[in-house]
Amino acid sequence: MENYDEQNARKALELWIKERSEAEHAKANVSKLLEDSSSMQTMECGIPCAWRLVTPTSEPEEIVFKMQGIIICSELPPFNKHIGRKTNASVLRQGVTLTGLGLPEFDSAVSGIKIGDLMLKRNVPLQGLETLSCFGEFCGVPSVSISNRYFTSRRLAKGEKPVEIGSEIDPAQILRRSSSEFVHIRENVVGYERAQGIDKKELKFQPVSPAIFRVGDIVEVQFTLMTIRPARSLYKTVPVLRTITLLDDYFSKQVDVKAICDASSHRKPSTFAVKRRAGNWDETEETTAKQLRRMEISDGRH
Repeated sequence: MENYDEQNARKALELWIKERSEAEHAKANVSKLLEDSSSMQTMECGIPCAWRLVTPTSEPEEIVFKMQGIIICSELPPFNKHIGRKTNASVLRQGVTLTGLGLPEFDSAVSGIKIGDLMLKRNVPLQGLETLSCFGEFCGVPSVSISNRYFTSRRLAKGEKPVEIGSEIDPAQILRRSSSEFVHIRENVVGYERAQGIDKKELKFQPVSPAIFRVGDIVEVQFTLMTIRPARSLYKTVPVLRTITLLDDYFSKQVDVKAICDASSHRKPSTFAVKRRAGNWDETEETTAKQLRRMEISDGRH
C-alpha cells in the first residue's frame, strides 16, 4: 500500500483490538478459542446443512466470532461485474482480506480460527479433509480472507424464503438476473456498519453503504465457522462473513490525500488564460478601470 502510514496504522489497530477485547460480548473474539473452547460444541444444523460451532445450551445458537484488522484486499458491493453465460453463480461472493501488520493479537485471532477448524473437522472422516485455505501472507506477515457467497443452491436452501438483494448491493440488477438455480437467502446476507462515538467504550453502530469501505481501513468483521462438503469434493472449513464494521478510515483517507497532492505537484501549468466572472466582478472592474484611466486609484488618504 503505497504512501500508507503502516507504523501509525499498526498502533491504531493495536488500540482498537485492546478496546474491543475489553468491550461487552468480548468473549466472541475468535482469539478466545485459544484460551477456552469448552463453551462451545459442534452441531450439524442450519440451512444449508453444515457442521457449525454452537453454544452448548438447551436451545443451541450459532456462535458469531469477531476479529479486527486492516483491509488489504476488498471485493465488496456494489456489484458491477459482467457475468457471462457460463459463470457459475455459486462462486460469486463478497468479502475482504485482512492483516494485522504483524501484531501478535491479530496472529492470535488467526490461531483461534485454526482451533475452530480442528474442532469442526473431528466430525468428518480424516481422509476426506481439505486444508483450510483462507490464510495467506502480506509483506511476510499473516493475513486472512473472510467472505460470503451471494447465493445458495435452491436444492440446499430447502425452501428457505428468499431475501431481496438491495440496490446498494446490486444497483444494475446483475445478480438478480444471474441464475434461477440459486437463491439469495438469510445465510447469504452481510451487514455493513460504521462505529461512531468519541469514546471507544461507548460506540454506536450505524448501518452504511458497502461502497464506503476502502483498502487501508481498520475494520471489525463478524463471522461464523462451518465445515461443508461441496458437491463431489472434500470437506472444508470456511469462515463466513456476517457483518463488517468500519472502525477507522483515517489512514486510508490520508493515502487519498497524498495521491491528490502528488498528482497536483506533477501537473503542468496551464498555457492559456481562462476568463471567469463571479460575484461583483463586473461592477468592481468597471470602477477600477475608470480610476486607472484618470490615475485616481485611492491609496486610502483623503
